[in-house]
Amino acid sequence: MTDGVFHQIFPLGETNDAYAAFFSGQSYLAPLVGGSVPVSNVTFEPGCRNNWHVHHGVDGGGDQILLCTAGSGWYQAVGEDPISMTPGSVVRVPAGTRHWHGAKADSWFSHLAFITPGDGARNEWLEPVSDAEYIALHTPGDRPRDWTAGQLDWIRTHDDLHVSPFRDDGSTPGTPTWIWSVVVDEHVYVRAYNGVDSRWYRSASVQAAGTITSHGNTVGVSFTPVNGTDDLDDRIDAAYSQKYAGSPYLPPMLSSRTRAATVRIDPR
Repeated sequence: MTDGVFHQIFPLGETNDAYAAFFSGQSYLAPLVGGSVPVSNVTFEPGCRNNWHVHHGVDGGGDQILLCTAGSGWYQAVGEDPISMTPGSVVRVPAGTRHWHGAKADSWFSHLAFITPGDGARNEWLEPVSDAEYIALHTPGDRPRDWTAGQLDWIRTHDDLHVSPFRDDGSTPGTPTWIWSVVVDEHVYVRAYNGVDSRWYRSASVQAAGTITSHGNTVGVSFTPVNGTDDLDDRIDAAYSQKYAGSPYLPPMLSSRTRAATVRIDPR
């Protein structure tokens, strides 16, 4: 994505209005080939995905082929780990498989799609992919991503961050908790006001993942309790002192109790 234009080798097409009811977010459709095996280029804006759905067919009909041509997205079959798709990735979806596909939260995504012809080939559209399911997505073995400069600048200068560690099921975000946040060495740190006994801190320590909401956006994150060195603790103290100077709540946030409940938050 450069200068507001998503570069890809096939046309963007028109807004996918005919199927808008089955998508969360904006998608585009560009028919490329007609005939007995129509091929289309489907483009998803960041965060856009289609509903859970099933392609039906018999005797080889109803299989779907997805070929990523630009950007980065997800494919997931029910009960299976998500598959990260980048240009050149190909997925064959056997008929009868409950699945969905769409863009990652921070990337546009395009794929070619076609269905193998045969008797009884049809689509069955199901419920949307929930926000909790989508936010929780990560490829097994993924390393934490870096914050963007814009995200760091916002967190550094604003005080609207809410943390939601996952509940015991490991996928449902808990009740958002507003919390002070600082940026040190391009990392985001938070502290629990009530120390290691804070409810959200206990959940973050056990689940190690969840979501945060800031600047009106909710993103999936990892939570890592930090047993910091004195030097790191001192620099986090300094960041708190600068950002929250004059607040009566500042001294407790610099205490040994809250230092022991320091957490680094990384996007994923």
